[in-house]
Amino acid sequence: MSNSSRNKLYPLDPSLETRLTLATFEDKFDLKEFLGTVTEKMITQSQEEPGPFSPVPFIRTFESAVDRLITIRKDLQQRTEQMEKSVRQAEREFSTRMKGLNDNFEEVSKSFAGMEGRISEVGRTAIRIGEQLESVHSSRLRAQAACDIIGFYIQFSRNDVTKMDVLRKEGGKEGRMKLAILLRRINTTAKEVDIPISEKVKENIDRYCEKFEKDMLRLFDRSYRKGDPEMMAHSAKVLLEFNGGSSC
Repeated sequence: MSNSSRNKLYPLDPSLETRLTLATFEDKFDLKEFLGTVTEKMITQSQEEPGPFSPVPFIRTFESAVDRLITIRKDLQQRTEQMEKSVRQAEREFSTRMKGLNDNFEEVSKSFAGMEGRISEVGRTAIRIGEQLESVHSSRLRAQAACDIIGFYIQFSRNDVTKMDVLRKEGGKEGRMKLAILLRRINTTAKEVDIPISEKVKENIDRYCEKFEKDMLRLFDRSYRKGDPEMMAHSAKVLLEFNGGSSC
């Protein structure tokens, strides 16, 4: 007799039907708790029934549970493959857009106004990539971060640090922390970009990062002299986000 035929004689308890779904394995999954749920009712029934212990109900229940888990695994695999296919397609589209931006970068430097629409298109592509990655990683913020990095990278290519200065000088604690994270990500991205003006952009980024680091060290020193532990802690946290605390 096949597993499926045997299992029909021992259908799953309705309470187990609700547990054998994909939702059970999301977030924090506790194997011990799961096995306890599967066997709890059968253990109670076994203890209440007279006569010798029979393992058959346990075996049949576990066989049915395994069949259901295999079905869930296959369904999850299909969904994962489909999402990965969508992400790869979006990545190819993004690469194509970036190549187009690279091929026309010289023209952008001469007439930036004419390329506003193209840059926005790249930004929208980055957002779409982030939205598709959300299905796999549950992280919508990556798309916006990618868009911000592209925008600030382009500003560095023109040596325009106006928006960065606003965060640094007028943004307060939140602005300095946001700028520290942004500079760290832009610095990492700049090392991977290979376009005709990438070296010059990298120099602009390095120069601004050095300036930001010195500003934060001076802020820490002033706070120390004033006996302001709250601002000292803030300065240290910003430096930690900026370069892992290597400045301290």
